[in-house]
Amino acid sequence: MAETNYRMYLKGETVRIKKYLYVLRPLLAAKWIIDRKSAPPMLFQELIDTELEDELKPDVERLLEIKRRMPEIGEAPKIQSINDYIEKTLPEIKEIANSLEENKVVWNDLNQLFLRMI
Repeated sequence: MAETNYRMYLKGETVRIKKYLYVLRPLLAAKWIIDRKSAPPMLFQELIDTELEDELKPDVERLLEIKRRMPEIGEAPKIQSINDYIEKTLPEIKEIANSLEENKVVWNDLNQLFLRMI
Protein backbone atom coordinates (compact mmCIF):
# COMPACT_ATOMS: atom_id res chain seq x y z
CA MET A 1 0.00 0.00 0.00
CA ALA A 2 2.73 2.45 0.99
CA GLU A 3 4.82 1.67 -2.06
CA THR A 4 1.95 2.01 -4.52
CA ASN A 5 0.71 5.30 -3.05
CA TYR A 6 4.24 6.68 -3.00
CA ARG A 7 4.96 5.69 -6.58
CA MET A 8 1.63 6.96 -7.92
CA TYR A 9 1.04 10.14 -5.93
CA LEU A 10 4.15 11.54 -4.24
CA LYS A 11 6.75 11.79 -6.99
CA GLY A 12 5.70 15.12 -8.51
CA GLU A 13 6.58 18.64 -7.42
CA THR A 14 3.08 19.08 -5.98
CA VAL A 15 1.31 16.27 -4.18
CA ARG A 16 -2.03 15.50 -2.58
CA ILE A 17 -1.26 15.96 1.09
CA LYS A 18 -3.45 13.13 2.35
CA LYS A 19 -1.42 10.69 0.24
CA TYR A 20 1.52 11.26 2.57
CA LEU A 21 -0.63 9.85 5.35
CA TYR A 22 -1.53 6.86 3.17
CA VAL A 23 2.18 6.11 2.87
CA LEU A 24 3.39 7.01 6.36
CA ARG A 25 0.73 5.04 8.27
CA PRO A 26 1.59 1.62 6.77
CA LEU A 27 5.33 2.30 7.03
CA LEU A 28 5.09 3.22 10.70
CA ALA A 29 2.70 0.33 11.34
CA ALA A 30 5.18 -2.08 9.73
CA LYS A 31 7.97 -0.68 11.90
CA TRP A 32 5.74 -1.17 14.97
CA ILE A 33 5.10 -4.81 14.02
CA ILE A 34 8.80 -5.43 13.45
CA ASP A 35 9.83 -3.74 16.71
CA ARG A 36 7.07 -5.02 18.99
CA LYS A 37 5.78 -8.18 17.29
CA SER A 38 2.21 -7.01 17.90
CA ALA A 39 -0.63 -5.29 16.11
CA PRO A 40 -0.04 -1.55 15.65
CA PRO A 41 -2.27 1.02 17.33
CA MET A 42 -5.12 2.67 15.46
CA LEU A 43 -4.06 6.16 16.52
CA PHE A 44 -1.67 7.67 13.99
CA GLN A 45 -0.22 9.97 16.65
CA GLU A 46 0.88 6.96 18.70
CA LEU A 47 2.71 5.58 15.68
CA ILE A 48 4.38 8.95 15.13
CA ASP A 49 5.38 9.22 18.78
CA THR A 50 6.92 5.76 18.96
CA GLU A 51 8.17 4.86 15.47
CA LEU A 52 9.10 8.08 13.68
CA GLU A 53 12.61 9.47 13.97
CA ASP A 54 12.69 12.59 16.15
CA GLU A 55 14.21 14.81 13.46
CA LEU A 56 11.25 14.10 11.15
CA LYS A 57 8.49 14.67 13.71
CA PRO A 58 8.27 18.47 13.19
CA ASP A 59 7.84 17.97 9.42
CA VAL A 60 5.08 15.41 9.94
CA GLU A 61 3.38 17.66 12.50
CA ARG A 62 3.44 20.49 9.92
CA LEU A 63 2.05 18.07 7.35
CA LEU A 64 -0.84 17.21 9.69
CA GLU A 65 -1.53 20.90 10.29
CA ILE A 66 -1.57 21.58 6.53
CA LYS A 67 -3.93 18.62 6.06
CA ARG A 68 -6.32 19.96 8.73
CA ARG A 69 -6.58 23.33 6.96
CA MET A 70 -6.91 22.05 3.38
CA PRO A 71 -9.83 20.61 1.48
CA GLU A 72 -9.89 16.82 1.20
CA ILE A 73 -8.08 16.81 -2.15
CA GLY A 74 -5.72 19.66 -1.27
CA GLU A 75 -2.35 19.79 -2.96
CA ALA A 76 0.89 21.40 -1.84
CA PRO A 77 4.56 21.28 -2.75
CA LYS A 78 6.15 17.97 -1.84
CA ILE A 79 7.99 17.80 1.45
CA GLN A 80 11.44 16.58 0.51
CA SER A 81 12.42 15.38 3.99
CA ILE A 82 9.36 13.12 4.12
CA ASN A 83 9.99 11.87 0.59
CA ASP A 84 13.59 11.09 1.57
CA TYR A 85 12.38 9.19 4.64
CA ILE A 86 9.93 7.17 2.56
CA GLU A 87 12.57 6.34 -0.06
CA LYS A 88 14.93 5.17 2.68
CA THR A 89 12.36 3.26 4.75
CA LEU A 90 10.40 1.44 2.03
CA PRO A 91 13.29 -0.80 0.93
CA GLU A 92 14.32 -1.42 4.55
CA ILE A 93 10.84 -2.64 5.45
CA LYS A 94 10.61 -4.76 2.29
CA GLU A 95 13.97 -6.38 3.02
CA ILE A 96 12.94 -7.24 6.58
CA ALA A 97 9.55 -8.56 5.43
CA ASN A 98 11.16 -10.73 2.75
CA SER A 99 13.60 -12.20 5.27
CA LEU A 100 10.94 -13.27 7.77
CA GLU A 101 10.08 -16.91 8.05
CA GLU A 102 6.66 -17.74 6.79
CA ASN A 103 4.49 -19.10 9.55
CA LYS A 104 1.96 -21.55 8.25
CA VAL A 105 -1.11 -21.29 10.40
CA VAL A 106 -3.25 -24.37 10.61
CA TRP A 107 -6.81 -23.30 11.14
CA ASN A 108 -8.46 -26.70 11.31
CA ASP A 109 -8.54 -26.98 15.12
CA LEU A 110 -9.86 -23.44 15.50
CA ASN A 111 -12.44 -24.02 12.78
CA GLN A 112 -13.65 -27.18 14.51
CA LEU A 113 -13.95 -25.34 17.84
CA PHE A 114 -15.90 -22.56 16.16
CA LEU A 115 -18.26 -25.04 14.53
CA ARG A 116 -18.87 -26.80 17.86
CA MET A 117 -19.65 -23.48 19.49
CA ILE A 118 -22.31 -22.54 16.96
